Amino acid sequence: VGIAITTQPPRLDLRAGDPDATVSDDLASGGYSGSSGGVIPWAGDWMESDPEGGVQDATQGDVQITNVAGSNRIVLGDQGSDTGGTASARAAIWRSVDLSQHINAILSFDLSSSGNLENQDLYVVEVSRDGGATFAVLRSYQNDVTSAESLSLSGYESASTVIRFRLNSNFAAGELVYID
Repeated sequence: VGIAITTQPPRLDLRAGDPDATVSDDLASGGYSGSSGGVIPWAGDWMESDPEGGVQDATQGDVQITNVAGSNRIVLGDQGSDTGGTASARAAIWRSVDLSQHINAILSFDLSSSGNLENQDLYVVEVSRDGGATFAVLRSYQNDVTSAESLSLSGYESASTVIRFRLNSNFAAGELVYID
């Protein structure tokens, strides 16, 4: 996970190894803290909303950081007894960054899923410019997706920008979204 500053417009980059100066988190720590380089510091650790995990823990519940095919990834799903039938019972993860000195930022990340999602399985990428008080949907997804994404954060750059990945419907056990 990272943010890039170049002589070109900066990018928030969730892919490790970008040649530009970035704030990044390749999730190598296996937890919610850490940064793998760059010049724009993260404003805090990853935070989760996980009705089944109970505490901020990257190794259990509906929000995890898990090694998949040799790379740590954020995993969102509904692995326990809570069905995610209400919005407050759905998995989400977010992180804050100060983009107040930057314009035309772009959020880039790799997205994939477990291969068994259906049309009613919805998930979103959101951004906030007010520290998470309100969010705007950058992109909605449904069903299975495997894609390298680049989403504009233009107009959302602030001292308290927050990026959030969230399930937006009830996922069945074993239905997962991977973010890297």
